[in-house]
Amino acid sequence: LCFCESSHYTNSTKAQNKNIVTINQTTTMVKELTYDKNRIILETWGEVQRISDYHVVIGSSLYQKFFNKCPSAKVLFGWSLEDDPNSDKVLKSRNFLSQSSLYVKL
Repeated sequence: LCFCESSHYTNSTKAQNKNIVTINQTTTMVKELTYDKNRIILETWGEVQRISDYHVVIGSSLYQKFFNKCPSAKVLFGWSLEDDPNSDKVLKSRNFLSQSSLYVKL
């Protein structure tokens, strides 16, 4: 849940309410996962896993996008609002690398 703008909170709240309604749609989507779609997903994930330190590369990219979209979230991860998520200070810090890597490993 992002509180950096009131519109994010409103949209997130609406999305949460929609999730209650769309649980059956999500289940249906999983039932409709064809063999070909499943194969493509597994092949793509296999390609990603062949990237050296893929968990750091993917996790860092996700966190950078998250912090750029919702700067106030940086505080939750121990950064100041002034810290640039694209700077070496953030990207090479032990905290950032650890968090981003663990996120993908989950």
